Amino acid sequence: MSLSTRLLPVFLWTLISVWKFSTGLVGRLGGAVDMPCLYKPLSYDLEKLLVYWQKGNPNSSDLMVIQLHNGQITDTYQNYQGRVYMDPTMMLEGNFTLHLKDLSLNDSGNYKCIIMLNTPVIQMLNQIYTELEVAAPFSIPVVTHPVEGQLKYGQEVTLTCTSYGGKHQPMIIWLNSSEGSELIVDQKLNSMELSSGTLNVTSTVTLNITAPLNVTCIIRTPEENVTSQQCKLFVLILCKEWNYGEMR
Repeated sequence: MSLSTRLLPVFLWTLISVWKFSTGLVGRLGGAVDMPCLYKPLSYDLEKLLVYWQKGNPNSSDLMVIQLHNGQITDTYQNYQGRVYMDPTMMLEGNFTLHLKDLSLNDSGNYKCIIMLNTPVIQMLNQIYTELEVAAPFSIPVVTHPVEGQLKYGQEVTLTCTSYGGKHQPMIIWLNSSEGSELIVDQKLNSMELSSGTLNVTSTVTLNITAPLNVTCIIRTPEENVTSQQCKLFVLILCKEWNYGEMR
């Protein structure tokens, strides 16, 4: 029987299987994650096993991530080459955990580990399902303004809040942090999507300063609130010199 014929049940199983999940993991953009897949006690030689890690693809057949066949690991599949690893020593103990590094937003999705006994009639030994989410938190926002030193009473000042790295368009909220109240201001919002799929966001507001003010900027998404350090605005109040002779 040819290899293609022997592997046909694997791909047929892939097409008709229903995804179910036993593990949910969250990784950080650019970081690494370990997705467990165990079959213990392992009573077979590795040469007798077929082990596949696949990623679900709703638009076509599942994507191959890494495989063990005839005791040899193949890890050169598109999008995963150089980023995936299974420890040969741990595999001898029935541990086929997938190590995935340099996480990108495209790595989010549903993964499946399939362990089979490679006999004339292929025997399913275990199936492990993992749902992976790659998180991309925004950086701590930074508030800047072009004016140095004290401001004059009634002076207008333009503040800019900048943050980067998130994957969802955020709300940007300006606070009077001295009182804990939201500033009611018109803001100009700008966002730029990078090739990584993450966003750079900027909010600009103009305030008329009539009293000392501590301002913070909050980047808000459904997953997080990230707050800047306080921007302290000091006002130089000039007192009018009255001419009492003129007041008589």
